[in-house]
Amino acid sequence: MTALAEETEVHKCPVAKGLYGFCCTYRFVASVHLQADVLPHLARLSRIFQREKVNFLAIKEQVPVTMACLKNIKDAGDTQPPGSFLAQLHRDLDNPAGLGAFNIVDEEERERRGRGQVKPTREVLWSRYRTQVMEPYLDGLHDRLDRRFQNLNIMGAFHVLGPQAVKEDDSINFESIKTLSTKFLQQPDSHALQDWASLKRHMLTGAFKDMDQLTIMSKLASQHDEWCQIYPSLSKLAAIALTVPISSVNCERDFSTMNRVRPFTVM
Repeated sequence: MTALAEETEVHKCPVAKGLYGFCCTYRFVASVHLQADVLPHLARLSRIFQREKVNFLAIKEQVPVTMACLKNIKDAGDTQPPGSFLAQLHRDLDNPAGLGAFNIVDEEERERRGRGQVKPTREVLWSRYRTQVMEPYLDGLHDRLDRRFQNLNIMGAFHVLGPQAVKEDDSINFESIKTLSTKFLQQPDSHALQDWASLKRHMLTGAFKDMDQLTIMSKLASQHDEWCQIYPSLSKLAAIALTVPISSVNCERDFSTMNRVRPFTVM
């Protein structure tokens, strides 16, 4: 804001003047404060997907938490919780050492000039912003997350194929196996339950001890390994889990490596 103001007033830059006029509006400043409250919640969810070894159970738990946090921001309305950026919006606008040093106006201020219209109060501006911008935006985020993660129970059930499952109660793991069997396997879930009871021993003290979930599922799904024949039901489930498009971190790292290597190959 300071740089734009300097370019506008000192250097008379028309581009900076237009951008400065856009940024010095109540709606823009309020939107920046809104994003400062929303983005940390989305970033926490995003970090789960950026891990190479994705935890299915963490996704199942974090998505509802993220949606609940977004709903709380909307439901708070005029009484945003202390410590949030929206709660200190008007204090920031009145701070002479901060945004108060700039001429923050309503987005329709320029259209009202010379017409003798009364300037709206902060309460009116906030109410208008909340109903026209904030609430539709948060509703849209909530709906997109809800549509994107419609089968959280199924996704979370895949955690049974990882080492974290051995620390949980068997009744929880059996329910996960039943959920996956009902969805993907055309056979009684008793077969998969028997396979998992045996696999659990391998994850505790046997061949799969100290392995991460990705490695375990890769071994189970591999047609070149004896585990797919020993545990045919779990092998099918592992193969399905490996095709779930959750994390793109490996693909992104491959492209980053190509970008680093290409200049040397050209030279």
